Parts: sequence; structure tokens; C-alpha cells
Amino acid sequence: PSEGFLIDSDMNGYTAVISNKITSFENDEVILYDKNNSVVYKADVPDGVIDVEVIGKKVYCLTADSVIYLSDNGQVKKSVECEAKGNGFAVMDKKAYYYSLGTLRTGF
Repeated sequence: PSEGFLIDSDMNGYTAVISNKITSFENDEVILYDKNNSVVYKADVPDGVIDVEVIGKKVYCLTADSVIYLSDNGQVKKSVECEAKGNGFAVMDKKAYYYSLGTLRTGF
């Protein structure tokens, strides 16, 4: 078993948990749960996720140098390189924004 180190939930009851993947040194695992605590999907993400945001079945993962967007089925839909090292996420009007010192940016 592994232990979750990042977690986020939205107002519809979806919860994303990032944990270490036991079988890999290069990847972590994101598990998306619905409001009934049933697994919607599991997906591999690069090791070193800093922050996670969930909006429905969509999950956004922030690493030191990119934002990874997982679609409704857990596939990587888009990966965008950060212009500056991201420190975290903010969600406004169902859009995810990443912030760094003095900046707020979106690519989604």
C-alpha cells in the first residue's frame, strides 16, 4: 500500500489523490474517486507533483516545470510547460490557473 501525499476535492464530490507508485521510481499515481468513494480512474503522472486540482472528472497536476491535464478518462490530454516555476494552483470559474511569485497564469 502507498500513502497519499496530495489531495483535492471539488464541490461535486470528486476527489483526486496523488500517491507514490510502488512499482516505479519515476512515476506517481493519481486516483480519482467519485462522491460514492468509487474509483473513476487511475493514471500515472511524473514523480514530483507539487499541487493537484480536480474539477469534475478533470485533474490538473502541477510539477516544477509543467501543468499536466488529465481528461475524463484519465488520459493525459495536454501537458504545458510553465514559463516560471509554479508554486500552486487556483481555480476560478471552472478554470485552473497556476501561480508563481508575482504571477498568475493559465493554459487551460
